[in-house]
Amino acid sequence: MEKVFIIAILITCLFCFAKFIEMKFVDKEMKPLKVYVRDAIIVLMCSIASTFLYFNLDSNVTEFFNVVTDNKVVTPMNTQIFTDEPGFCEGTEPSFARRSDDIFSENDEAVGGKLRGHGDKWYVR
Repeated sequence: MEKVFIIAILITCLFCFAKFIEMKFVDKEMKPLKVYVRDAIIVLMCSIASTFLYFNLDSNVTEFFNVVTDNKVVTPMNTQIFTDEPGFCEGTEPSFARRSDDIFSENDEAVGGKLRGHGDKWYVR
């Protein structure tokens, strides 16, 4: 939420600076401060509303435009990748592997396509 206010305040400051430059160099006449404060408040409210909507509806708008433009995009929220050991294999031993202490000591190197294990972990090297 603080991002919304920071961006809205920056937009309002930029607007006030642009209005001051316009008043000083383009119009070359000083207008009442009341007019500029009113305009700055309107810009602040509009920028708060628009940045709030942008940050809260960003994923929905992106998905909508992907459907409209027929882009096939996979979002990371929908795709889950598991990089840890699978939970369904715990306690089971592969039929083609033996424990590492049966074949190698911990400092031995595997040669060719021999199986190599580390404790209860099994892998082919």
